[in-house]
Amino acid sequence: MRRVLLDGEGRLRVGWRLLIYVLVFTLCGGAASALSHALRNTLPRWLRGLEVLVVGGGACVLGFRMLRLRMDRRPWDWLGLTFSWRTVRALFWGFGTGVLMLVVVFCVEWQLGWIEPTWVAERGRLSAVVGALLAALAIGLLEELLLRGAFLQNLGERFPLWSATLGTGAVFGLLHLANPAQHVDVAFVASAALATLMLVLARFVTGTLGWAIGWHAAWDWTQDLLGIANVGDEKHHQLVTVVQHGPVAWTGQSPSIEGGGLAIAIIGVAAAALWMVSRRRGIAWREPLERGEPRRSAEVAGAALPSSA
Repeated sequence: MRRVLLDGEGRLRVGWRLLIYVLVFTLCGGAASALSHALRNTLPRWLRGLEVLVVGGGACVLGFRMLRLRMDRRPWDWLGLTFSWRTVRALFWGFGTGVLMLVVVFCVEWQLGWIEPTWVAERGRLSAVVGALLAALAIGLLEELLLRGAFLQNLGERFPLWSATLGTGAVFGLLHLANPAQHVDVAFVASAALATLMLVLARFVTGTLGWAIGWHAAWDWTQDLLGIANVGDEKHHQLVTVVQHGPVAWTGQSPSIEGGGLAIAIIGVAAAALWMVSRRRGIAWREPLERGEPRRSAEVAGAALPSSA
């Protein structure tokens, strides 16, 4: 039984550790969502969003910190979430990039006649918009800590980085099966794997999870704001409602627009740009992580050595 549960370092084996991370993630997110639902008639929407961020995100950070130190027996900062100005700057850059990418998707679909947008006017909208933003930040924090944090680090210290990234991407896509409203197909899972490559690159290029958290939050929030996540619906936090005519292969099936060819192409461009930047680091994709960071490839390591006289 000991061999089934424990590895050579006396820690729980990686599968058990990841299951415990998923359990803590689920409990934190579920508790925050249940509390927000219970308070829906007593708190304004922005305060409900703040509650999700503070209760769900805060509890997850505290829980993961304890698990990281006691169960993983690894330093917290190896997960890539340090409370520093670098993380804050990266978060804002990631958020801006996520908004820009969704605006590009919206404008391309509009120009091609694939969507017909209509401005939605409603009193009290600002509270709902801010509340949706805070809730999106909570989701970004929770999911990035779980996936590009705990999953990537635990898999990455045992397996080559490329396989850890691919495995994390597959889990990212399949995790959405927990939401019955999502349309999870092969294209959606492939898009999730590509997005994971982009976010892993951003993690190691910036040295922090901040960019990934900001991008994730912006991606979720902006598609809701522009109405392309829930075609035909009119929710309190939407600025625009749309009627969609475009081919599903390109637009994706609402609300899972990530499975559409256009979203995949935009994510692919961002991943390619980060890949070019990461080449200067010489990331060794065939090697496991070392002390929470990728090893340098032989070419870059060799170029860094002083030439002999």
